[in-house]
Amino acid sequence: MNDSYVEVLEGLYTAIFRDCCVTFPSDHKGLDRDKSRLLSLLQTRGLPYSTIDLPSAGKIFDRSLADGLLHPIPLPGFGKRIKEGTVPVFLSGLFLRVFEPSGMLLEHPDINAIFFLRQLFYAVKKLRITCDEQRTSEAVSEFLRIESEMRPPSLNWEEDVFVPSSASSLHFADCLHTASASTAGSDSAEATTGQLFQFEHNPEWADASLLDTIQRTADIVSSSYGWFDPSEWRVKHGPGAVSDLKGGYTKYSFPSWPDKLEWLFPLSEFAFANLGLWAGAVNDDSLAIRGFSRHEPPAKLIAVPKTQKSPRLIASEPTAHQWAQQSLNEFLRQMTAKSPIRSSVNFTSQEPNKELALQASATGTHATIDLSSASDRLSLWCVERFFRRNIRLLEALHACRTRWLVNSIDERLSKYIVLKKLAAQGAAFTFPTQTIIYATVAIGVMLHHLNLQPSSMNIERMAREVRVFGDDIIVPIGVWETVASVLQTLGFEVSQSKTFGTGKFRESCGCDAYAGADVAPAYYLQNYDPSRPTSVSSVVEASNNFFKKGLWYTADWIMSTLPQWVQKNLPVVPAESGAFGLVSFCGSALAHLKVRRNGTLQREEIRCVFVETKSRRTPAHWEANLLQYFTEAPNPEDFVQWNAGVDSLPKARVCLRWAPIEELT
Repeated sequence: MNDSYVEVLEGLYTAIFRDCCVTFPSDHKGLDRDKSRLLSLLQTRGLPYSTIDLPSAGKIFDRSLADGLLHPIPLPGFGKRIKEGTVPVFLSGLFLRVFEPSGMLLEHPDINAIFFLRQLFYAVKKLRITCDEQRTSEAVSEFLRIESEMRPPSLNWEEDVFVPSSASSLHFADCLHTASASTAGSDSAEATTGQLFQFEHNPEWADASLLDTIQRTADIVSSSYGWFDPSEWRVKHGPGAVSDLKGGYTKYSFPSWPDKLEWLFPLSEFAFANLGLWAGAVNDDSLAIRGFSRHEPPAKLIAVPKTQKSPRLIASEPTAHQWAQQSLNEFLRQMTAKSPIRSSVNFTSQEPNKELALQASATGTHATIDLSSASDRLSLWCVERFFRRNIRLLEALHACRTRWLVNSIDERLSKYIVLKKLAAQGAAFTFPTQTIIYATVAIGVMLHHLNLQPSSMNIERMAREVRVFGDDIIVPIGVWETVASVLQTLGFEVSQSKTFGTGKFRESCGCDAYAGADVAPAYYLQNYDPSRPTSVSSVVEASNNFFKKGLWYTADWIMSTLPQWVQKNLPVVPAESGAFGLVSFCGSALAHLKVRRNGTLQREEIRCVFVETKSRRTPAHWEANLLQYFTEAPNPEDFVQWNAGVDSLPKARVCLRWAPIEELT
């Protein structure tokens, strides 16, 4: 497989260099040499050179833009440097449009050169290909290492009956005491996580007074969420897999319902369509017959493709927990919109983060901070202190989080892990919880920096200067180092390669910007594979993305990898239409397609390519079907076509079908 990818990527890089020559025609000879050098490295070093080495060079390049000095790139191909300089010979024509021969950043670097360098570095960073077993094993080892070094919680999260009454005495400043107590000749996890993130610019130290301001800010924010009553919020299932489902059952059958979930989410109210069905199931022992258990099953660690360097580790939650977590997820999202931090958080769109990052790259008013393995480092220790003034939320988190996890990826490593983190990536409430905490920490730092007392009014004022989406954080430039220090102190890890508070480069939520210009690359994700119909959609999407970036030769080459019959039957659609086809900035073009008049529907139609995905639902037990109906709540007009049951794996196919012209114009 890797050899076939290498062959395709040779064509991709050739096309990118062709687009580069159009932008820099005077550098044609030098770019041809660079192309030959890159193709040679790709042949000799294989696919990892494109998916691992070049993205690593890209990170060094981004950091160099921020620091104003080209750092050495200790990777194959970049060793030889131009005479009396630090710029590598490889890609020197582009580098010298950005840096002086000495390596100093030019006063006015060429934005197009920055874009093309980043395009070459990152073009296939996100290639959808499974990484090897060794890298997967290393990722699991890292997951376990993070867990082992995490601060233990202060409350009894491991027990069925949760006693949060002592939460009011907890404080973020507790970490300073544990750190100082462990530094005397100890290399324990507490010593590691209690240390501060050191910056060259000597940030304000995260002392007890600063942490006290953050704690009081957290108290106000968490209190503003009010009382969580599960009966007022809709339970539902997420799209992901579950860890405990048996064959022949749907997610609405609930093979288990742990005791610690029962007291807040009673089985009778949340697992049956009505109390009569629950009473009947209890009386006729149908629960026992189907193997129902009160035991809490573990979450299951799963490796899913991310990059060839490392997979993404997520966890499939038990069925009952996934069901209840969605209720808490909805509560956190909706109540955030009414909280004092509402101006900092938008759970439905990344655009506010992107816009502020683009603006900050020009003005320098804000810094972008990125965290490594953020959800894996969200400890119970941190969560219980953040929500100490909202005991109800602590109880809800305890009820629906999964306390332990099974590792079935690498048998050489620990199989069962009792979690000190809130939850592994995959739990529904993790994303909103971490977003809320990061935003509040940043706002607390700002209040302390400006010597303002925490209050709802002051928090609302500061929230206008902060944007947070997951682990992508944007804060004012005057406090970014202190925010990073505090996050490190609380057990998180700031990614130095993706955090930018100097220079004119900023990165957040997929927006890569330099001096107010978008320099984000387009990504090539997947080769066309006749056995995978969805690869057609991926190739068309990649072609469109390169087209929108102005790499028209590359976009055309990517399209050439599809069969001729697909290419000939693709419509040309406006860039903003959202319809499936080749995008254009000049409107639609449909003259090359067959047209007919549909007399039945009284409309003009064209015959074009579609990628259709279908799945079938297999009916389950009628009680589960009834609960599914009330949960999915189909519209009355859609009821005839609605079916209950278990969805089969979707099957896709590429086909020609008639579509109304108005959908494509």
